[in-house]
Amino acid sequence: QTYFAVYDAEKGTLDDDLVIEHAQNAVKEKFESEYKSKIRFLWVKNVFMPDSWKDPIPNYKTYTSSGLGGVGATDTVPDAEAAAKLRENGGSIGNDEFGQKGYETVMSALMDSQNTRWNGFLILPLLTIAITVLSTKLNKPADVPAAPGSEDQQQMMQANTKMMNWMMPVMMGIFAIFYSSAFTIYMVVSSLFSTVFQLIYNLVAKKVDKLEEDKRLSTTYK
Repeated sequence: QTYFAVYDAEKGTLDDDLVIEHAQNAVKEKFESEYKSKIRFLWVKNVFMPDSWKDPIPNYKTYTSSGLGGVGATDTVPDAEAAAKLRENGGSIGNDEFGQKGYETVMSALMDSQNTRWNGFLILPLLTIAITVLSTKLNKPADVPAAPGSEDQQQMMQANTKMMNWMMPVMMGIFAIFYSSAFTIYMVVSSLFSTVFQLIYNLVAKKVDKLEEDKRLSTTYK
């Protein structure tokens, strides 16, 4: 809307390239004044992008991709006249949807100003992995008698359990790297609460067990 408002106001009064440049700058200024602070989280410039090497403002391929690491967005041009303007400026518009050229025409100045560094520093993925490892260790069941079976079978079961204990942090780390920072923040906060609760529960359970054991021993030796 911002792009087309400026385009409409200046079209015919200035050189076409200058009109497009002014419209692109208007998009950049609109973002910086109204949206930049709202989508930022500490070191992450855009919470809708991963805390990784990705650009804060996605390119067309990332913006429209529904695969791993993609935004999966589908924006439509406001009306047929607006679509005609983008088509006139080189945008490949089909069914009133932005094509790559049209997207880049609107977002060019914004991407140049914002994509000067990574969107984040991989801090959230590392936190996710660390908290998942800690949670796995806290939730490790107490030693139980060996299950029936040969020694080889028991060793295989232990190896599978150990592998799963390390697979979970890796999988969570991959999710954190490729999905939005907002989703990763949710995972970190959720895992942190769960881990803290488990830690408190373990401490209380050990204290209760010790009190019961002391009571049993005192009763036995009376």
